[in-house]
Amino acid sequence: MNQTLPTTDLNTAGTTDVIPSVAIDRIITQRNEGIALFMQAMECLATARKILLDASGDIFLYGFEDCVTD
Repeated sequence: MNQTLPTTDLNTAGTTDVIPSVAIDRIITQRNEGIALFMQAMECLATARKILLDASGDIFLYGFEDCVTD
């Protein structure tokens, strides 16, 4: 997965040298990209679970939820 994020524009001329400010549009872009990737991952996990259930012929996958959440 190749992702393109906008370049970082840091404002180092502000009142603090400890925490430079970051453009809000970059923060929003990164958040949206993170959410989109998370949703894709959830879809992949749901598909994998269905395939594994079909392959096992069972209604429960022992440890699947533990592996996914840990």
